[in-house]
Amino acid sequence: MTKLIAVLLVVVSCSPSAKQETQADTTSLLTELQGEWERLTKWPDGNWVVFRPCDADNLTMQVMGDTLVIGWGQDASFGIIRSFAESEMPGIYTITVDDQDENATKTYRMMWEDEAHTLAEWWLGDDDESVMVVRTGELAKYTTIEQPCYECWEDCEEEMEDVE
Repeated sequence: MTKLIAVLLVVVSCSPSAKQETQADTTSLLTELQGEWERLTKWPDGNWVVFRPCDADNLTMQVMGDTLVIGWGQDASFGIIRSFAESEMPGIYTITVDDQDENATKTYRMMWEDEAHTLAEWWLGDDDESVMVVRTGELAKYTTIEQPCYECWEDCEEEMEDVE
């Protein structure tokens, strides 16, 4: 009996644990997310565009190592990614982040929209509204629309006729 227990202990200690596998999967997935991302907007004609509003309220994301920075326009949040794993729904990943600004743990979801992993859909809140983000290196593939300053602010230096 003692020999059986000893053998079982050796087998259990030598086999890779689920925690080690999860950490390896997390590392691989985080490697794919590294870099800078910018939000795409679905335009009325049905195409995705890079819309840069005059109030600077376009979402950006940056993943550096285990750090996630979300630019919410004129504000930003900074968090440490604690876990990143595929959820029960195939293709959708759950990301747990320790938000440094709010001193709270937040959970986001994301899904790749292409095989090259250059386009991703993220759910950043409790509602079902999502945002589509693209790697900044891929922005040239999309039309960029800059909203004129005068549509947001009265004290713009640009002249109306320069924009029209």
